[in-house]
Amino acid sequence: MSTELSTSRSKPSWFHVRLWTTWFPVPGRPLKSVLANNVFRLFWTPLGWPLTLVTLVASWHRLRQQSTAPGDPGRAVVAVGNWIVGGAGKTPACMALALGLSERGWRPCILSRGAGRLVTDSRPRLLLPERLGSWRPEEVGDEPWLLCWRTGCPVAVAADRWAGAMAMVAMRPEINVFILDDGLSQSSIRPDLRILVVDDRLHGNGALLPLGPLRQPWPPRAGHLPNLVLIRDNTPLPGVEALLAHCSPPPAMARLKLEGLGLTRPQRGDGRIVERSTDLGQAIAGWTAQGDRPVVALAGVARPDTFFDDLQRQGVRLVGAEGLADHASLGDIEAAADRLLLPLKGRHPVLLMTEKDAVKFLMCAPRYESDHQDLEWWALSQRHRLPDDQLEAIHNRIKMTHGQKTS
Repeated sequence: MSTELSTSRSKPSWFHVRLWTTWFPVPGRPLKSVLANNVFRLFWTPLGWPLTLVTLVASWHRLRQQSTAPGDPGRAVVAVGNWIVGGAGKTPACMALALGLSERGWRPCILSRGAGRLVTDSRPRLLLPERLGSWRPEEVGDEPWLLCWRTGCPVAVAADRWAGAMAMVAMRPEINVFILDDGLSQSSIRPDLRILVVDDRLHGNGALLPLGPLRQPWPPRAGHLPNLVLIRDNTPLPGVEALLAHCSPPPAMARLKLEGLGLTRPQRGDGRIVERSTDLGQAIAGWTAQGDRPVVALAGVARPDTFFDDLQRQGVRLVGAEGLADHASLGDIEAAADRLLLPLKGRHPVLLMTEKDAVKFLMCAPRYESDHQDLEWWALSQRHRLPDDQLEAIHNRIKMTHGQKTS
C-alpha cells in the first residue's frame, strides 16, 4: 500500500521493522534495508540465542503434554493451526472446514482459547448461534465470535480445550466433531487429524522465536506431523514442497480456494445476530454513481497492508486507511474510525474493515450512523472452500476413526 494512503498514528518501531524483515526476508529489498538488517542481526543474534532455547524447551514440553493429553471426547478432533506467529489463515481455514463438514451432515463445534479476550478465568464460555447477541466480542475474543456468526456452529472458548469440549457436550450432545482453532500448539487435547495452514511467508527464515517466527522446531517429531497442508493464496508451491521434503511421510497438500469476495456485516434482528451482505462490485459502482463517495478503511489484523492492498485490487479507491494491532480493542477501533471519518463529515462516507473488526464495531455502530449522515460500514468477506476431494478424505477419515453417523 502506498505510504501516501496510510494515516496510521502508531508506526512500528525501528526494532519491530528490523525484526519482521529479518524473520521474513524478501529478495530485492533496497540496499539500505539489507545493510540495516545485517547490522541488526550482528547485535540481535547473541542476545536472542538464549531466548530461542527457552522457546525450544517450552515447545517440547507443550507437545509432550499434547501427546499425553486426553484424546477421545467420544467425538473426532481435528486441529487447524500454523507454525509461525503473526497469523497465516487459521480462521478462514476453520470456517471453511466447519461449513464443509456441516454440508456433509456433521455437527461441528469449534474449540478456541479466545486470543485477546478480556475475561480470562478458567470457566468455559459457550457461544451458541441463537444466543450470540448475549456475548460481547471483547469478553470471548473476536475470532470465536466471528466463527460462531459466520459458520452457525457452536463455539467453546476456554484455555483448556478439553474442559471446553466437555462443557459443550453436556449442553449439545448431538455434536459429533470438534475443530481446534489454533490447535497444533495447544496442550490440553490430543487431535485425531492435524491440518497445517501456510501462507506466502512460508516459515520465514526457519528460526525459532525470537530469532525467527517459528513457535516450535520444524519438521515436527513423529506423531505431530500434519496430515494435510492447506496453502493460502499467492503461496509459492515450490517453497511448500521444500518445507515438506523434511517430513516423513509427506502430508497431502491442497489449496484453500477463495471462492469470492463480498461485503458483509453483523446486524441485530429478532433477538439474534443476522448477516447483512451485498455484492462488492455493485457496491463500488454505486459509490461512484453517488458522486464518488469517499471510502476509508481500518484493519486490526496481523498484516493490515495486505487487507488494504486486497481492497485496492478490487477497484476500491481509498482516501484514507489505518492499520491497527491484531485483535485491536473496541476503543482503538473507535479512535481509528474517528480519525478517518471526522474529516469526511457531511460527505456520506463509506467505512470498510475486516470481519474481526466488524464484530466489535457492531457495538458502537449506532453512534457513528447517527453522527455521519448516510454512513455505510461493511466488512470485506472472503469466502474460502476446501477442495472437494480433501474434504471427502477428511469426512471418510473421521467416519472411519469414530464410526459416527452424520445424521
